[in-house]
Amino acid sequence: NDISNALDSSNNNIGQALLLLSGKESSETESSACDFIDAFLHDDLWGMLSSIAPYEKNRALADRLFKDLKLKTAFEIRRKPNSYSAKRLSRLYSLLCELEKSLVTNINISLLFSRLGASATEISKTI
Repeated sequence: NDISNALDSSNNNIGQALLLLSGKESSETESSACDFIDAFLHDDLWGMLSSIAPYEKNRALADRLFKDLKLKTAFEIRRKPNSYSAKRLSRLYSLLCELEKSLVTNINISLLFSRLGASATEISKTI
């Protein structure tokens, strides 16, 4: 599943998909995804929102950001599968999958990002 996600987000470019799977940053949205995950793991709502805010005006970049967030989340879960963080990250991954589906509708991206931040904060507080 991670391989197909990496291929989808890299437009079937094998080299770029390998970079995504290895966890190396190769784009602006990947860097923002890393910042978001770091802020999530430190319960920093402001950090989460500030890392994704630059993409609220561009639906294509928001879609790419969600793909990168999912890849980075999956990478972090694989890195420490039995950790406390893995439970939180697993719930975040499910949330990202749910919210990513909303992008195909005409949803307000600012509200979608606000929901992501609020729901991610809720995940942090309940686990």
